[in-house]
Amino acid sequence: MQHRSIATLRSIRVLRHAALLAVIPLGAGCAIGAADDDDDRESESLVWTANRWPDPKNINVCILDRGGVSDEIVNDVRSWVTNDFNRTALRFVGWGACGPQHQNVPAIRIQFSKEHDWTTNGGASAGGGWSYLGKAQGDWRSPSMHLKIGNTGAYPAGKWYRDWAIASTRGTAVHEFGHAAGLGHEHTRTDSPQCGGDTKRQANGADGYVYIGAYDAKSIMNYCNGGGVTTMSPTDVAGVNFLYPPGGGSSVGSGAKVRLVSAHSGRVADVADRSTASGARLIQWSWWGGGNQRFTLRNAGAGYEIVSAHAGKCLDVDAWSKDNGARIIQWDCHRGQNQLWTLRPHADGTVSLVSVHSGKCLDVTEWSSNDGAPLQQWDCHYGANQRWRLERVD
Repeated sequence: MQHRSIATLRSIRVLRHAALLAVIPLGAGCAIGAADDDDDRESESLVWTANRWPDPKNINVCILDRGGVSDEIVNDVRSWVTNDFNRTALRFVGWGACGPQHQNVPAIRIQFSKEHDWTTNGGASAGGGWSYLGKAQGDWRSPSMHLKIGNTGAYPAGKWYRDWAIASTRGTAVHEFGHAAGLGHEHTRTDSPQCGGDTKRQANGADGYVYIGAYDAKSIMNYCNGGGVTTMSPTDVAGVNFLYPPGGGSSVGSGAKVRLVSAHSGRVADVADRSTASGARLIQWSWWGGGNQRFTLRNAGAGYEIVSAHAGKCLDVDAWSKDNGARIIQWDCHRGQNQLWTLRPHADGTVSLVSVHSGKCLDVTEWSSNDGAPLQQWDCHYGANQRWRLERVD
């Protein structure tokens, strides 16, 4: 699960975290400044793609314990979350009281509590909370998300204090729902600065982790953003859309069989002539469902091997070239960097496949829409001929 606490009013940091993805079944921790009471439940920050919600357009939310929190705050949380996630394929529904009907079914079970000082004495502190990472399912009497509100249970009087309390509550709510959607801590990336007392570091590709684009200082999932962030950044949205493609396709984790569908042509990556030989070229072709059009993404630490289902060979940049136009072939898997690829998701749910050794993208030559057009590597510009939908076929 994810934990989060926020600094005092004199050093407000309305924090959040992560456009960081992973494919192993653990939780994630959130904290800044002094640890809160839930830190004994903290574990690694990550996203487990196998733990996705089965029906992303109908994710049930129920209130387990209002904790004396005002209707205004509860209604605001619902409104903020609804508005922010309308930029994704996720829809949160229900919002009634938890009951036996939620037993062992996928649902977000929210517990509110009044724990933080919302006074006008200059020493007020903001909210905090934690959430399970991804789909929650189990005992309906046990919370899967905890939102900590000010000790009065209502927004404080006075415009400045009220506005501050609203901002801190909104940031906390959107942040924790980000965890429920599958986002981890942006500041735990190896290319991020250390901040907030969280020293964890998760390498791209290690143990199934996937970075969503470049490090995002403005992520709502980031402790290092300096405060004031109350909505998901474009990178956060891209992370959610990677897990739950807006078009209704399926995101994948390590080991899944997929077809690679070109965003510009609708054709799929294909091993030419169904060859099982090393050196066979990759082309695009109309989908017909053969094993030469099916691939497995296999975590290899620094990136993914993309393995042809019919031959068991890896997508390979020919001759270890770093040049634009280098051919993409299949070859016996050896885990060299010319066979490793990272995923660069986009907000529309597509991804670019970036070669670890050259930094160039898998590209349909000359933007062709024809069957037989060869695949190559080229400088990344993220045009439609460098964007792919990874659609499960197993």
